[in-house]
Formats: sequence, C-alpha cells, structure tokens
Amino acid sequence: FAKAFPQTAKDKRQIAQKARLNQIATLSAAGKLSEAWAVVTKENFSDAEVSDRILFLKNKLALAEKLSLFSDARIAADELLNIPQIVSADREYVLNRKVWLSELRSSKKGRAVLSGT
Repeated sequence: FAKAFPQTAKDKRQIAQKARLNQIATLSAAGKLSEAWAVVTKENFSDAEVSDRILFLKNKLALAEKLSLFSDARIAADELLNIPQIVSADREYVLNRKVWLSELRSSKKGRAVLSGT
C-alpha cells in the first residue's frame, strides 16, 4: 500500500516521527530519562522535516547531557551545527553547549593529571 501511495507513506512517517518527539518529551518531563534515551537511540530522523530533525537533535543533546553521555552530546551538537537551516539562536545554544562540554572534558583531564590517574 505504501509503495502504491508514496505520499501517504511519507505522511505516515512524519506522523510517527512527531509521535516519537512527543513520547520523548513526555518521558523526559516525567523524569524517565533512561526510557526517553532508549526511544532517542532507536529513532533515525535523517529523513525528517528540518524543524523536526532540529527538535530531535536538541532533545538528544539535552538528554545526553542529563545522563552524562557526553560523547553522545558532542555528536548531537555537531549534527545540529551541520544543518544549514538552523536559526542563529539555536546555533548559539549549540555552540554554548559545545563550549561547556569542552570545558568539562578539559577539567576532567586536568583532574586526572593532578590525581595521577
């Protein structure tokens, strides 16, 4: 059926992606961060509308930070910065997060050197 009506398949995919975004937000708001992360890691928003992809990656970035998954947070930030249509406010937000992640990484390395580990 989806092959016969490709527009319908695309519409269904968009609806499913929006449902996933809502599910991630609901789980996060309820403090179920690990469950929200499980949904995030199962999803692929590469073919989503740009606005949905940006929202997905911002959620991924925030969740990764809250769960101390800093390498995943850096990856999400880089993916966001690679979207040409990102608005300046989002770009500034992501750059600030990258600075914070970099400082965090530097401070951990500094402590490791000082403690001899």
